[in-house]
Amino acid sequence: MKPQIKQQEEPDQLEYFVRPARMKKERNRQEKLVREWNEKYPVGTPVIVTKDDETEIRAVTTHEATMLGGHTAVAWLKDIRGCYSLERVRADMEKMTAVK
Repeated sequence: MKPQIKQQEEPDQLEYFVRPARMKKERNRQEKLVREWNEKYPVGTPVIVTKDDETEIRAVTTHEATMLGGHTAVAWLKDIRGCYSLERVRADMEKMTAVK
């Protein structure tokens, strides 16, 4: 008895047009995050970072925010290897007012 081969379904033709539009919209949103962050917060801004396990740590930015891989807005932070999504970083207003 031959094993039955499951026929692969063809992807929805509309997805070929809709997906790039969604990707462009998200990329534009991420680029806006970078632009707004850099306009509002200089390098050296104290921040609070929400880690993957939902704990929060304090850090300081070391560079301007950038786009990582052309799709994710990120912040570069002192004493943290790599970077974090700007969606997980917020300015530490308490520390910022203490510095002024």
